Amino acid sequence: RRASGEDAGAMVLTELLPLLAAKGLDTSKVGFIGWAMGGYGALLLGARLGPARTAAICAVSPALYPSYGKAVESGAFDSPADAVRHSVFGAPALSAIPLRVDCGASDRFYLATKQFVASLRRAPSGVSFEGGHEVSSWRRKLPAQLAWLAS
Repeated sequence: RRASGEDAGAMVLTELLPLLAAKGLDTSKVGFIGWAMGGYGALLLGARLGPARTAAICAVSPALYPSYGKAVESGAFDSPADAVRHSVFGAPALSAIPLRVDCGASDRFYLATKQFVASLRRAPSGVSFEGGHEVSSWRRKLPAQLAWLAS
């Protein structure tokens, strides 16, 4: 939840998943995929639900910041405490969930993504470091990412 009151994570967990369940879909175990800030969100929400409810996570060019200082310009966090509270670096649950991380070597989040991958106790099932932080790179990877999630 942001200081502004916005809470995109709650929209997914407390609105979207119950809506899908009400439509008859099985949401007892879900997978997440997200690009950029959505990639970070996929990691955060998957970690919150944990391995019992998260089948897999595909984080594409995730907007990861190893410290609040690096995130200040983007406005990604409200405060240093907020950044610490919502960090995915070293999150134990993420080492127990099948994880794919795609981030290009020319992506501005490449170094932080490599640091994140190194913080895991178990290496991601799939890791691809190709392309940059742009939609054209993400679209080229999407078929393989969806196939990975489906498996």
